Amino acid sequence: MDVSVTKKQFDRYSRIGNGLIKRKLTSGFQIEDYNPSQKGRVLVYGHDNPTHIRTIQNNVGGKTYPRTSLYKWSPSWEAGANTKLLQNKTLASEQGINLETRNVSRAKTYIRRKAVRKLSRHPLARSWQVPDVRIIGSNKRQSGFKNAYLVTKNIDKNSRLSTLVVKKEKLVGIRRALKGERVRRVQISNYHPSKNDGKNNSLWQFIDNSV
Repeated sequence: MDVSVTKKQFDRYSRIGNGLIKRKLTSGFQIEDYNPSQKGRVLVYGHDNPTHIRTIQNNVGGKTYPRTSLYKWSPSWEAGANTKLLQNKTLASEQGINLETRNVSRAKTYIRRKAVRKLSRHPLARSWQVPDVRIIGSNKRQSGFKNAYLVTKNIDKNSRLSTLVVKKEKLVGIRRALKGERVRRVQISNYHPSKNDGKNNSLWQFIDNSV
């Protein structure tokens, strides 16, 4: 499943995203298909393994959308079959999938219990150590999550460049670079943020520390 953009569009927006990483404004970005009519509260879970995603989807419902990601890599992680390591294993290039579901409460609980490597009691195969989980459109503070900014720039009617940032000064730099962007407050996974025992599973803290 590939993102529905032309090669010319993909190359152009990949250069833009790479520029944000090189300028240390973000830890990574996605070129992704999405639902332009999405309203209300949804949970988005990203992964590079279709079988893993199908298992989650079978339990929490929702629809899937393709994404291509480039992001900073931690040497403590294990790369999936659809993720390649670049630049002396400092960057990852991932052919992945976003699962979007309105069943936020069930999905949040299921992912926390079943899809966090070294944190879930019996994690699903190919679970990540730091999962990419986002809750969009919720005004209520979600347990295990922390506030971030989702910055997007449309490519066409259902594809976009997307990145997450937690520092306001980085947000300002990204907005200057992109122009015509959209910014939304979201909540992203922050599992075990205070532990210092090699089992830190926080996406929020990874983004905060890596840029």
